Formats: sequence, C-alpha cells, structure tokens
Amino acid sequence: MNASNVGMAQVWARGAAMLALLLLAAPSRATTVEITDCGQTVPDRALGVLTTDIVCTSSATSVFIGERAKLDFRGHTITAGGVWCHGACTLRGPGTITDAQPWTEFGQNSGIFTGTWDGKLTVKNLTIDNCFHGIASNASKVTLSNVVVTNSTHNGIHVYGRLRAKDVTASDNGDTGVFAAGDLAQVKVVGLTAIGNGWGGLACQGPSTVVVRSTLTGNAFPPFPGTPTALDLISATLPRVIDTTCDHSWGDAAPWGVCAGD
Repeated sequence: MNASNVGMAQVWARGAAMLALLLLAAPSRATTVEITDCGQTVPDRALGVLTTDIVCTSSATSVFIGERAKLDFRGHTITAGGVWCHGACTLRGPGTITDAQPWTEFGQNSGIFTGTWDGKLTVKNLTIDNCFHGIASNASKVTLSNVVVTNSTHNGIHVYGRLRAKDVTASDNGDTGVFAAGDLAQVKVVGLTAIGNGWGGLACQGPSTVVVRSTLTGNAFPPFPGTPTALDLISATLPRVIDTTCDHSWGDAAPWGVCAGD
C-alpha cells in the first residue's frame, strides 16, 4: 500500500471512530407507553399516549406522570379523574379532563395536579371542565397555552410559582378564575378570558402581575367588609394592564384605577 492509500485509510478510520462516538452520545428515542386506564404511570422521560377515552374509579383516580415525561391526549378524554405530575411534565392535546371530583368527604381531585416546587408544568390545547380544582400546581413555573378551564368547584387555575399563560379561558368557576398564591407568585397572561367566576377573575399575591389583551368581566367577589362584591383583577402590587377589558380592580385596600369601573 502506498503512502497515499495509507493516509486515506487513516482518515477513514478516524472518521469511523468519530461517528461511533457520536452515535453513542446521541440520545435514544423516548420510550412510548400506551395509556388505556387510570392508575397507569408514564415513566421518567417517557412519552405516554392516550389510545382511548378512559373513566377513572375511586381506586385509581389519576394518570401519573414521571419526571420530564409527557402525556399526549390524541383527542381523548379522561373522565372522573385527573393527571398527577411528579416533577416536570408536559401535557398536550387536543383532549379533555372532566368530572375530577372528591371521592370522599375530605378528599379532593384536580384535573391536573403537580406537587413539587422544583417541577415545571406545561399544558397545551386542553379543556378541563367540572373538576374540584381545574389546575392545582406547586411547580415553580407553569406555562399554559390554548387551555380552557371551566365550572370548577373551587379555583379554575391555582398556582404558587410563575405563571405564563397565552390564550387561556378560566370562566364560571366557583372560586377564582386564576389564583396565584404566595409571595413568590408572578403572573403574565396574554389573551386571558375570565368571566363569571365566584371569587374574582384573576388574583395574584406576588410581586408582579401583567395582563395583556385580555377580558376580565362579570366576576363576583364575596361580601368581605370593605371590598366590592364584584372584582375582576386583584393584586398585591400595581398591575400592568395593556389593551385589556376589565370592570373592577382591587389592591392595598383600594381600586388600582386600571379598570373601567374603578
């Protein structure tokens, strides 16, 4: 073999070795799990796929989602139960969660629940109707897009961390349409519709509330002393309100002056 051929062979050998290393380093495709009943778990980093409409029972009230796992509804419905995320998870539709109500006098069941602060919840293209809470999340960050939450017994959307929502409806819920609780709560909503809720349209107890191109009207508020009986926007600090229709705001024992009826 002449010197030229030897050099070419060495180049090919180095190329083959590099390709092998790249293939080893490349992530494998996520495991796919078919979900056909409540009580099933989507493992960590796996993809769960609903292959049929499912109805939960009192012994299995949720589909469980592992760390960094995803659930694809594929147009199907979960009835009488919800989705429980153990860490960071992504839920995507189209699809529906309905009738997730308490099984016992003191029990409760949310359409979507996340229990860990270090988790992140992402929900896209889902409808959640007639649940105890629509979405109840302890995650540090919640991102919602094209989500409809209606007719919850209590809060439509209840979070403790940062909420980023786009094109979301939270209407006709028994308590607040969107409630961001605690000193760490931050809210930015674009295209929020919150109408006909029993404890206000949007309430944020944290340092930042931004509402853009939204409609918050016709929301009742309990007759607490010194507060109006109709409030659409309640915040701990002066909210930033842009291109938004609202009737009444409240904070620091007085209206903020950002809604039409203030």
